[in-house]
Amino acid sequence: MRKILPSMFILALCVLALFKPPCFSKDEPTTITPYFSPKGGAEKALIAELKKAKKSVKVCIYLFTSKRIAECLAETAKTCKVTVIMDKRMTESAENSQYKFLAENGIDVKLFKFPKSSSPDQPEPSFHHKFAVIDDSTVITGSFNWSVYAETSNYEDMLIIKDNALALQYARRFDEIFKESEK
Repeated sequence: MRKILPSMFILALCVLALFKPPCFSKDEPTTITPYFSPKGGAEKALIAELKKAKKSVKVCIYLFTSKRIAECLAETAKTCKVTVIMDKRMTESAENSQYKFLAENGIDVKLFKFPKSSSPDQPEPSFHHKFAVIDDSTVITGSFNWSVYAETSNYEDMLIIKDNALALQYARRFDEIFKESEK
């Protein structure tokens, strides 16, 4: 069963690329590249894509403790606009949160915190997004947190999707959340 699931996942991605649902560009070819961890090259692929940015990088991320990815974003911020939204609760509790490093290196970083629930029985929700939009043409998304454990220990996935129409949808969502976030 475990061997069948990755094959089914890749088959589903191929079908999506062939039949182009409305969220995908009709005029340009869509490419979807999957990565799996642990030790599946997701962090390396993520850093390679971030280094290709020419004008903008928009990141929504739940857990961000990877110094390597943070250093790459800081370098990228020297040549293009980089903005990041992180989960406030996770950022404040994570031992190696990269929030301060990013802010000190010229990156516009905001924290998202849900409004308090009116029901005492309802737990506070998490800002569980894990996506990046590069130059309004590439989306990186999946369960892959930007942490050391995501690459070395955890079983996670990440997709790199090159599609302008899809990237614009993610960029719009980022912009909506950015307006609701705080420094």
